[in-house]
Amino acid sequence: MTKEGFENNGMDGVVLHEVSHEWFGNSVSPKTWSDLWLNEGHAVFYQDAWIAARGLQSQIERAWVRDHANGIGSTEDFIATASKVARTELGPFLRSWLYGTKLPAMPGHPDWKAAA
Repeated sequence: MTKEGFENNGMDGVVLHEVSHEWFGNSVSPKTWSDLWLNEGHAVFYQDAWIAARGLQSQIERAWVRDHANGIGSTEDFIATASKVARTELGPFLRSWLYGTKLPAMPGHPDWKAAA
């Protein structure tokens, strides 16, 4: 028997991405327009996680929603949450990744370089 629907056409990840927008858009609203990446970033994360592991969530993602559910969130709030969960200061890395004009160094892997 031929599979139908999402299983057959590979669109389950796209549906999950869009449903993630519903969750983050309704649960944690970006504080400013420049914080909008938080909604798209989370949706892309969940889509990729679904495709790779069928729904795997990270400790940072759970903490972000738990700490900011039904409220607002900024990029700085996300950096603080990520740093708390990781138990290391991620601000310099995340700020250079989000706001820099070139790829930042990967923490713990200074030998990793972007392809030219």
